[in-house]
Amino acid sequence: MKRSTISLALTILLFGALTQAGANESIQTQLSAIKSAAPAERQSMINALQTQIKTMRVQERTRTLQEVREQMPDLAVKIQNDYITQRINEIKNADPMQRNELMNSFKHELAQMNEQERSQTIAQMRKEMSQERVQTKENTQNMQQKRLMDKTEEQQLQQMQQTQQKEQMQQRQGAEQFRQQMGTPQPDTNGFGKKK
Repeated sequence: MKRSTISLALTILLFGALTQAGANESIQTQLSAIKSAAPAERQSMINALQTQIKTMRVQERTRTLQEVREQMPDLAVKIQNDYITQRINEIKNADPMQRNELMNSFKHELAQMNEQERSQTIAQMRKEMSQERVQTKENTQNMQQKRLMDKTEEQQLQQMQQTQQKEQMQQRQGAEQFRQQMGTPQPDTNGFGKKK
């Protein structure tokens, strides 16, 4: 029984090593192709690599990013930043129950990263969170300005209505006074119109 367990463990370990070697060779081949590709093809190849890396488990992704970092540091940073941005957006847009699970999963990923990746990831998270706070603050200020403008417009409209009502009342009063003056004869001071 022990021998079969040991041989099974060795088989799994060997398969894992061969699979990892194959994956490493595949990444090496993809990186070489990206380096030599024309700019038009390069972006689609980078997108394919990013998609492949996103589907990997944390340990595989960490090893793969390390290889990319050794050969193409700028690309590794871009891939890592895009991945972190995607994860942060998933967490922000999730419902509260799912958000908790996603955050715990992300913490687990952070724990498995090397120190450099972890510090870069945390720095990016802080940057994105601070940008979100700034955006939220700007949105709040814009809403407050809009409310203030709406209130000012409403006050101006009320003032215009009150002014219009006063003018209409004054016109009615003036017209009434004019009718009253026209309806009653004025005393004639020149002596015209008097009967003798």
